[in-house]
Amino acid sequence: MKSFFIRFKHSLSTYKKHDERWKYLVLGVLVSFISLFAFLSIIEDYFENGGNYAIDKVAINFVKSIETPLLSKIVYSITTLGNSSGVIILTLLGASFLIYKKLKSEAAFLSLNILGVWLLNEALKAFFKRNRPDIRIIEVHGYSLPSGHAMIFMTLAIIASYLILIHLKGMTIRCFFATLLIILAIAIGLSRVYLRVHYLSDVLAGWSAGAFWSALNIIFHRYSYYKKNARRF
Repeated sequence: MKSFFIRFKHSLSTYKKHDERWKYLVLGVLVSFISLFAFLSIIEDYFENGGNYAIDKVAINFVKSIETPLLSKIVYSITTLGNSSGVIILTLLGASFLIYKKLKSEAAFLSLNILGVWLLNEALKAFFKRNRPDIRIIEVHGYSLPSGHAMIFMTLAIIASYLILIHLKGMTIRCFFATLLIILAIAIGLSRVYLRVHYLSDVLAGWSAGAFWSALNIIFHRYSYYKKNARRF
């Protein structure tokens, strides 16, 4: 164990010499492990208990207790940001801005991540085949686990925040936009529970899967930068 930590410390020290943003790689590794553990824990309970999570019943009873016509309109407006059209528009806007800033590879990185997580979400839904809650405020189709809105928008929020933090100038403005995106991702996920088109466990699975996908790709992104930079020396 001691020799492992010595080798790890040496490898990290070498890596830091060729990547000034090495902390994002370390953070990516930590987030990937935590989010994967969270996702697998939810899935393990799904197979063991048939999707009968106590937390889902508590969440549904709670949203029923706070439901009002005005709140439903507000929540519906929030959830539409996570619809296919909303995600596509935001991704295109982000990619266009990156291209304008002469960051074509970053624009491709953002776009491919959203396309990839979209396909992954569809594959996971087809695999688990969990039905949606019976009583819904709005009508939607397809399977429930994991929530596509939660998973895809969380990926968009994390990847966009990462690109903002490494490329945008000004600490205050960077932190503002990054925080806003994460809050919006959380709000969109919770809106699916309020509208009863997803169980809370679907949303938690979507968030954790989206975080894992994002963290994994950030690791690859940083490592590719490291390899490219290391060749110059």
